[in-house]
Amino acid sequence: MAVMATKQHKQTSVDAATMVATREYMATLPKLAVVPEARGWYDEFLALTPAADNVRFEPGMIAGVSGWWCIPADAPADAALLHLHGGGYVLGSAQAYRNFVSHLAQKARVSAFIPDYALAPEAPFPAGLDQAIAVIEALQNEGRKHLAISGDSAGGGLALAAAQATGSALRGILLISPWTDLTLTSSSLSEKADVDPILTPDSLAGAVALYAGTINAGNPRISPRFGIFAGLPPIMVHVGTDEILFDDAKAIDDAAEQAGVPIAVHIWEGMTHCFPFSLASLEAARDAIELSAAFVRNQLGGGAPHQ
Repeated sequence: MAVMATKQHKQTSVDAATMVATREYMATLPKLAVVPEARGWYDEFLALTPAADNVRFEPGMIAGVSGWWCIPADAPADAALLHLHGGGYVLGSAQAYRNFVSHLAQKARVSAFIPDYALAPEAPFPAGLDQAIAVIEALQNEGRKHLAISGDSAGGGLALAAAQATGSALRGILLISPWTDLTLTSSSLSEKADVDPILTPDSLAGAVALYAGTINAGNPRISPRFGIFAGLPPIMVHVGTDEILFDDAKAIDDAAEQAGVPIAVHIWEGMTHCFPFSLASLEAARDAIELSAAFVRNQLGGGAPHQ
C-alpha cells in the first residue's frame, strides 16, 4: 500500500522578511520571457547560486547528449542522480544549473548528471524527451544500477514523462515546482497570478507554442499529469503556495495516490517558483534541499528513510 504524505511548511519570520525584499526587487524587473533571446540572462541568473563544497564538475557525454557531472568525493560508482533542468523547454543549460545540482549531489552523496537536452524551438517535442529516455537507458547500461531522476519546473515535467516511459529503471523521482500540465487549464494559473512574481500564463503559453507546436498539449508525453503512474517509484515534490503551477503539483499528488504510488508533497508557505535555488538567502530553500537529498539518498539505498 502506498504511503501518502502531504506536509505544510510554515514560513519563518526570517524568510518572510526576505521574501518581502525579494518581491520588491522583482517588481522592478520585467517578467520572465520564455524565448530564446532570454537564454543568456537566464543562465547568468541561475549561475549565481553558489556551488557546494567538495564537489567537482566534469563534462560528460551520455547517449550522445553532452552535459555536466557533479561528483562528490564519496560518491559510489554504481549510483547516479539524473537532473533535468527547467526553463520552459526553451531556456537553461547544464553549466548554469550545475551549482544548484551540486548541493543535491553533495548532500545525497551521489554523482549527478545534468544533460544539455535539446531545446525548442530549434528542437521541439519530442526531441528533449527522447534524449532524456536515452540517457536513462545508457546510465543503466553503463552500471548505474541505483538511479534516481529529478527536475525543476519544465525539467520536472520532463523528468516525470521520462520516468513514465522508463519507470522500472528508476529508484525515485524528485520534482521541484514541476510543470506537468501544458494544457494550461489549471485553476491556479489565474488564482495565483497576483502572487506569482515570476511566471505568467502568457509566458507559459508562449513556451507551449514553441515546444509542442501543433501537437495536442494534452498528450501525456507532453503533460505527464495525464500519463500512467502505476509502477512508478516513490515521488517527492516541493511546491510553493505562491506560484501559478501550484495545481500541477497537486494534480500529480492525486494521480499518484490513485495509482498506489508513494508520494510526499511538501507545500511551502509564501514561497515562489523554484524557491530552493535561493539557498543562500532562504531557510526554506535549505530545508527543501536537505529533505530532497535525504529522499534521494534513501531511495538509492543509503541513509535512513525520511518521511
